[in-house]
Amino acid sequence: MQHNCFLDRIAKTAPGAASENTGTGLTDDRARLTDVIGELDSIVLTAFEEITRIKDGGAH
Repeated sequence: MQHNCFLDRIAKTAPGAASENTGTGLTDDRARLTDVIGELDSIVLTAFEEITRIKDGGAH
């Protein structure tokens, strides 16, 4: 996946757009779902950046 396409996908699934309660610690279904989406995006973005860095020759 191209870097810009990935970032566009993250922007389209921004958790804050789905629930005003994102990141507030509330436990309603929508708030919990959007918290998980945000956490998953962070994990995937970090992995994507690491892969890109390794491919570019900078393992650190």
